[in-house]
Amino acid sequence: MHPRTLAFLAEQGIDGSGLYSKSWEQLAEFRPDLVITVCDQAAGESCPLWFGQAVKAHWGLTDPSRLADDAAARRGFERLATLLSERIRGLLAAEAGQRTPEQLQDLINRLG
Repeated sequence: MHPRTLAFLAEQGIDGSGLYSKSWEQLAEFRPDLVITVCDQAAGESCPLWFGQAVKAHWGLTDPSRLADDAAARRGFERLATLLSERIRGLLAAEAGQRTPEQLQDLINRLG
């Protein structure tokens, strides 16, 4: 994980000490119901086959850790955290787990 990301998480009171990037092999048994990619560069990447029947969506969001200026990166992290919080609250408020895959796909697309 990028040091700026870990620093921002720590400032928010989130312990990132055990976080790390995982390989596809480490997640071979993982069977998610929903997969949302968020990287502005991930839209063209294909999800592995093991995602199977998961509802898939893409919210192209800029990675603030890539910004050269520390102040700009900080503002970027703050905007990103706010945006993701709003979208996640929208999912929770809409009781996403109670929807059909088609309804969930529509909801995710509207939120993103």
